[in-house]
Amino acid sequence: MNNTIEAISPSTFESLGTFPIDDETKVNELLGTAWTAFESWKNISLQERGQHLLQVRELIFDQKSLMMDEISEVISKTTGKPKFEALTAEIVPILDFIPTFVKRAPKILKDKSLPLHLLMNKKSFLTYEPYGVVAILSPWNYPFSIPMGEIVLALLAGNTVVVKTSEAALPVAKIIKDIFELSSLPKGVINVLFGDGKTGAALVSSPKVRKISFTGSTYVGQKILEQAAQNLTPCLLELGGKDAAIVCQDADLKKAARGIVWGAFSNAGQVCASVQRVYVARSVVQEFTERVIQETEKLKIRSDIGAITLPKQITHYEKQLEEAVRGGAKILVGGAKVSLDKGSYFSPTVLINVTQSMSVMKEETFGPLLPIMMVESEEEAVKLTNDSSFGLCASIWTKDVSRGIRLARKIEAGTITINDCVFTHALGETPWGGVKKSGIGRTHSDQGLLEFAQPKHINYDRIALKPFWWFPYTPKSYQAALAFAQFVGHSNPLKKLKALLLFLKNYLFV
Repeated sequence: MNNTIEAISPSTFESLGTFPIDDETKVNELLGTAWTAFESWKNISLQERGQHLLQVRELIFDQKSLMMDEISEVISKTTGKPKFEALTAEIVPILDFIPTFVKRAPKILKDKSLPLHLLMNKKSFLTYEPYGVVAILSPWNYPFSIPMGEIVLALLAGNTVVVKTSEAALPVAKIIKDIFELSSLPKGVINVLFGDGKTGAALVSSPKVRKISFTGSTYVGQKILEQAAQNLTPCLLELGGKDAAIVCQDADLKKAARGIVWGAFSNAGQVCASVQRVYVARSVVQEFTERVIQETEKLKIRSDIGAITLPKQITHYEKQLEEAVRGGAKILVGGAKVSLDKGSYFSPTVLINVTQSMSVMKEETFGPLLPIMMVESEEEAVKLTNDSSFGLCASIWTKDVSRGIRLARKIEAGTITINDCVFTHALGETPWGGVKKSGIGRTHSDQGLLEFAQPKHINYDRIALKPFWWFPYTPKSYQAALAFAQFVGHSNPLKKLKALLLFLKNYLFV
């Protein structure tokens, strides 16, 4: 039985090395190591944790050793994306993310008072504690920025981590492992698994895991939920999308076309937040479509449009296109594999005359297909946008920001951008996640940090008084309770005061 995986670059078909498939024994070993490290890591001050992570950042941003360039190169070869995208979408966001949350974390995680409007002789507050060992499972399309962001938040909250990247991104997993081994982090605080789906299943089904953070397909997310349910392990899931763009009649069509073409075809469309369907007002659909064609035809394979990371995905694109064409759709640009000596590429594709019932409009594509559909009104555009089992992101293109905000409030999605798309994953302060089948919970932002911390409520007496609800139950105590109920229930201030005095009479003179 083969217990290794050979990594093959989708852009050149060259071998990038052979990596182990870690089995359940290795999974349990690393979980044990992580638990041992947790006992001391949780007691390190938040400031010290932050200093360790800032040192990790310095390793990435090491201009003397050209570490950034090396990481970009490995990401580019592993995923097939242009090196430019590896730098701007994977490394730059992490260089910003780490110091941002090292600075923000103390305020987010500090104890918070909970003012009480009843029983004011008591005091309550929230404190935040780590879960313990967190499992982070990350995808192949952004194999550096996605796991690194989750690792940073999990560690700041005081957890230790076992991380597993997709088996299609193992060279990047090794880069992550090497960076943390070079850092000052104590042994066992961050642990990297190599392997396939079985390795991931052994990790998420383990009772030693106290929280799971997964980014990937909705199908796999559902399987993880099933496995996690056996131990009631809480899950943070960032899943698929079928993100829509709405182009209003007053949109800046030049900007909208350029932005949507980028949003549809960056990383060859292999983005959960890609623009995967466009609804355009009738009055501007012809001009908008012509501009999209012009922008798409400028794109160059390799330098602009990267490789398809998983070559089997091409069959999925072809099936969606074949079904659409059979149903009356027309391909205006692209629509086929690109014939090159080496590499797995698919041409950026624009199609029209689509209908809402087609799979290219309903199912996640995760590739460079851009269907355009004409609508009669904004209301129809919103209705069609919401007619989806997904709800990750959406974008609205209009010169009237107030109109954009009004429409955004009606859309069922986790993030809506106006006159831009896709990019907000790089804004660390903003939450990332979706509704419906696009996931549970939020990554990034203050909410994302709190996903890795358990709130603990602590209550104590400001003034030591015997609770009136304690034993023994007597006629007097019942009268006190009845008066208290009247105090709570009355909205009239005079009646509330009368009930309070009656309560005090029965309570103080029991």
